[in-house]
Amino acid sequence: ITNTTATHDIGAGSSDTQNVRAGSVTVTIHGTISASAGTTAFNLTISSDKVLATDVVVANSSVSGVRLSVSAVSAGSFVITASNYTGGTIANDSTMVVNWIAL
Repeated sequence: ITNTTATHDIGAGSSDTQNVRAGSVTVTIHGTISASAGTTAFNLTISSDKVLATDVVVANSSVSGVRLSVSAVSAGSFVITASNYTGGTIANDSTMVVNWIAL
């Protein structure tokens, strides 16, 4: 499996093209994310000509307590949503690595 990496400064949302079956994105949070359980930190749309509508996409975060969910899987793209369950505020300019793989 070919893996690729990218870096993004993320506010309300961002997108990235990674034409592979597995990838890694380092995101920098633009603004603070409140401590309210489940507060959406960001949405990240990944475009990849290697992703099929029938794929199962799995993602994880390097930050404990940040939950990732994957939705809108279609031929060529999907959306990763990060939610704050850390119990504290995620500070401005915090970074995290989001890893994903399409199975």
